[in-house]
Amino acid sequence: MPSFFAPSRLLGILPRQKPAVSALVAQVVADFAKAHALPLRHEGPDLQAQATIATRGLFLARQERWSDLSHEMKMADRHLDRTLGGVAHAPLLARGAAGDAIGPLLQVLADPGLVAAHAPGGGISALEEALEDFEDDFALGLVLVYALIETGLAWRGQGWISDVPQAHWHQFQAHFQQAQAVLATHGQFTRNSAAYAAARCALFAALPARAEEVCTAYEWLIDLDPGNPHHMRNFGVHLLPRWFGDYDRLETQAQRIAGRCASVWGAGGYAWVYLDALRHDPKALTVLNVDRFANAVTAILDNAENPHYANDLAAFGALTLAGPAFQSGVLRPMAQGLRQALDQVLQGRLREIHAPVWMQAAQPVALPGTAARPVVEEGGKIPPAVPLFQPGLRRHAQISRLRPSLSA
Repeated sequence: MPSFFAPSRLLGILPRQKPAVSALVAQVVADFAKAHALPLRHEGPDLQAQATIATRGLFLARQERWSDLSHEMKMADRHLDRTLGGVAHAPLLARGAAGDAIGPLLQVLADPGLVAAHAPGGGISALEEALEDFEDDFALGLVLVYALIETGLAWRGQGWISDVPQAHWHQFQAHFQQAQAVLATHGQFTRNSAAYAAARCALFAALPARAEEVCTAYEWLIDLDPGNPHHMRNFGVHLLPRWFGDYDRLETQAQRIAGRCASVWGAGGYAWVYLDALRHDPKALTVLNVDRFANAVTAILDNAENPHYANDLAAFGALTLAGPAFQSGVLRPMAQGLRQALDQVLQGRLREIHAPVWMQAAQPVALPGTAARPVVEEGGKIPPAVPLFQPGLRRHAQISRLRPSLSA
């Protein structure tokens, strides 16, 4: 049987993801499926499930069935409902419910051909007004929180901080500060809510915190929902030197998390913590233990016979580790060694190829806790100050303009 990760000259250009490159990625995936005699699914079942759940949230919001939305979110949160790919249902319902409020703004910010100054406003205010009679309902509070997070991330776009226009950066921080304030009003009632804990960790994308605080927040979340790999993947990213940690802390926590969730994943937590950290920072390879990682992948596949996870891990080896970021200097032999180890583990594990999972593996990495987001071009201009903090929120929380910490 051919190697899963046979070299291809196409792989070196995958991370650029221009339209022509996307076509080449699709061809690489199709060739891979043909070489291994595996069926190729062009519509990933996980993305379909996510769309269905988000559409349910949007439907309930349009019908103003807020009590029903709250009930469904709380039940999904209580039962830790997830899609095949591990995406939690409760945040999907929340994001879907906020679709009409923030969709037009996100569309403008996502299109470099549109001027950000013309972005429609008032969506957050309208959503807050619609939820005014439910101010004590933490599930509906999460609808507003995720609306603010989505909007803030759209203002930021992708790339280094230095590439983000100052006015966009201000909007990014301000929306996250408001999300923090909304979240704080419900903190005392939600100690057992994984959805609340996940939203709190998502705020680390914008707000400062000590490394110990980040570790505590993520450990709390992972203890609440150990079966969700996205929490561990986001944790690994936030342990990188560019965020709140360093490489030694990343290795230490990867081993520690593997122990915390051994009842679900065996040794698999080690690989989940590293997976997106490596996509963000290939230098994390310098502390990774290849044998431990390979054993962790084996444990994941043994403990969850899930075609989505098998595709995710195979695409990581075939596409991500073949990217140019892993081909320089000392990293190249390390990446080759890891690919060879994964090749051995994955032989016979794949039953079908889910093309959307592979396409995502070739996309530029996103901020932790989010799906991939388009870059906001600098050509657009926005007013230096946009009314953001709504009077209704001021009644219930103190909102600092100095980026407060996330301490409860």
